[in-house]
Amino acid sequence: MAAGNCPVCSQPQLVSIQPDLLECQFCHARIINGQLICPACKRANSVTLEHCSVCGEPLTVFGAVMSRQLAGFGSHRLEQLKGQANEIKARAEQHSKARMSHFKDVDQRRMQSEREAATEQHLRDRTILKYAAIGSGVFLLIVAIISLIIIL
Repeated sequence: MAAGNCPVCSQPQLVSIQPDLLECQFCHARIINGQLICPACKRANSVTLEHCSVCGEPLTVFGAVMSRQLAGFGSHRLEQLKGQANEIKARAEQHSKARMSHFKDVDQRRMQSEREAATEQHLRDRTILKYAAIGSGVFLLIVAIISLIIIL
């Protein structure tokens, strides 16, 4: 069920897989509804294009050979992703700094709350100590008065 020459490799191995899907048995290029599918990003492109209109990946054998010769055998899509790596890393660092700032704020609020609780506890302890000292003084005064009464 041959359908003609492949627009990518020019081999007469283009076969109809489904009514709207053609696939080259030689280079495995896929054409859906007359649109060439990019092997990298899977987006449809015109069969006349040499590079994907979305990701820039070569769509033809000639385009692939030229891109590899110029780029050192790397995928154009891979090169794009490598270029985005620094941007992704910078965003990750910004998010990390924002999270760290949030954690520092939470820790500062926790420490402030602990200081306030310690201050309140210190005031309660002083109040208890004051009442204990007054109570002890009253008790000693009563004991001294009773002792004087008994002695006299």
